[in-house]
Amino acid sequence: MTRFKRFREFKVNFDRLTLLVGTNSSGKTSVLQAVRLFFWCIRTCLRNEGGQLRFAKAVIPFSDFHLIPAHDLRELAFHGITPNRRQIGICLKGVLESGLSLSFRIYASYHTLMVIDPEDQLDQVLTEEKVSFIDRPPLYIPGFFGVVTKELLAHDARLEELLNSGHHNEVFRNIILRLMGSETRLSKLLRIVKDEFGIGGMDLPFSEKTTEFLRAEYIEHDMRIPLDFVSAGSGFLQVMQIMAHALQNPSPILLLDEPDAHMHHSLQRSFLKVLRTFADQEGLQVIMASHSETFMRETPLEEVRVIDASWTQAGNFPNAQELEQQLCEAGIWPTHLELAEILRTKRVLLVEGEDDADAFQRLGGIIYQDWDSRSRLLRVIFSKGSDESTVRRLEYVKNILGSVMPNGLKVAHLRDRDLLCDVAIETIRSEAKQKNLPIFITEFRNRESMLIRPEIVERALRKKYAERLPKELAEEGSIANLVHQIILSWCTDELDDLAVKIQEYNRNWIRRTYEHETLKEGEKQVTAFIRESWQEPIARQEIPWKLVDGKTLLRRLRHKLQDYKIMVPDSAILDVMSVEDFDASIKTAIELVYSWF
Repeated sequence: MTRFKRFREFKVNFDRLTLLVGTNSSGKTSVLQAVRLFFWCIRTCLRNEGGQLRFAKAVIPFSDFHLIPAHDLRELAFHGITPNRRQIGICLKGVLESGLSLSFRIYASYHTLMVIDPEDQLDQVLTEEKVSFIDRPPLYIPGFFGVVTKELLAHDARLEELLNSGHHNEVFRNIILRLMGSETRLSKLLRIVKDEFGIGGMDLPFSEKTTEFLRAEYIEHDMRIPLDFVSAGSGFLQVMQIMAHALQNPSPILLLDEPDAHMHHSLQRSFLKVLRTFADQEGLQVIMASHSETFMRETPLEEVRVIDASWTQAGNFPNAQELEQQLCEAGIWPTHLELAEILRTKRVLLVEGEDDADAFQRLGGIIYQDWDSRSRLLRVIFSKGSDESTVRRLEYVKNILGSVMPNGLKVAHLRDRDLLCDVAIETIRSEAKQKNLPIFITEFRNRESMLIRPEIVERALRKKYAERLPKELAEEGSIANLVHQIILSWCTDELDDLAVKIQEYNRNWIRRTYEHETLKEGEKQVTAFIRESWQEPIARQEIPWKLVDGKTLLRRLRHKLQDYKIMVPDSAILDVMSVEDFDASIKTAIELVYSWF
């Protein structure tokens, strides 16, 4: 489509069942409208001339156009610019299942007329086989808005008028009435509602002579009297509406706009299965737009299209199974929903866990007032624990995801230093810089090491308990002293064991960085790091912050605080932390990510 509504130029292909996802105002409904408009152009321009089917230019008053709600043609055009000549008209191109390729250009004439030009098809003679589908144009069902209390009996012309104008809720009982004329189609509907809702029967009392307002009744298993649809739950009515319209108006293409409305999660899953089975049995193509996370999880990624009017084509994963396998091998395990969000946002941050993501988001909110709204355009994905192969993994992940992104990808990695020596970290940073890979490594061993600092813990407990602190901790500085003692006690206990762990942890880095004959040089670097960053600070009764294990120490601290009947959750500590209290690498990562928006 070209110059249609929000889209300057956009391409999308559809599967047998296609789920359109995207943010509000991304253009999902406009894609459905474009499909409807394309088939409307076919029916409007097709002529039977002496038994031969040809396309011809059509001109109609815009006031006769009711397919898409609009006051004039400008409302259907890109940026609201009147398409008053052919060259700047709306253009719709499509390839049908039969292989027939068609193109239509729509523009205005004398402000009140609408011209539909079939472009290159004017001299083409068509077979009935190729155009047989036009007798059954796509069936569009908008989001559900309830059911009217009193519904007038509508004749066929009035029914079609209401449906074309989107007033589906005003003709619900009329659709049921027409379904009752076909025992086969009605039995299908009754079977669906019985299986999903336990509804035992349905009736629509009707007399051609006396009925003015329609009443549709159903019977619940625990009710003595029949109830009208106006008494039914929204989820039941939503399923009833979709299936009733689909059965009463058989069409090869079913367009659903937010069909998940009013359905709880389990009903969404059941409905999706019913819809898929129904489409397979009837040979339908289903295209639906939705915000449902349940639909996203239950739909194979190959059938998902991410819509964004700022792109030139819909985002999709052509080989989703292979992609997921490759990402698992790289040490990240995004869900279906997260992969779709990656397509939508094209901004990815890899972190090691939910706690790291929480610290990142909190600091972002402290630094930038609009962080919460902007960070919705970022997808945070959890990756496996850090090691010396960080650069290779990020490069691999970027290449994998970049291969399926229509317009590029921004990706960064924020990781803990763990037990890497300083030289190893500098090597990783240098390699990442050469390859233009944004990798941020914290100066602390892990996120919790930021939280265990004595002065921060003291601020958190004094804010949380104020005058309710026990007398042993009431004096200023007493809490910080307690935390300091706990940390140094742990360091003394781990003095020898941790030195061995550091050597083992850096062994792979040494082997990957140094030639065989220079391995001892790498070992010397690690030995020097252990001495300077671990052993010497402890000997001076100082805390070796690069290497203290915040996870273990927080557990020890909380166990000790139980003696005083007080507790300190992570949230209480994070609440008192200022920008200066966070690791500088996290701040730098946030600044980069913010520049992406």
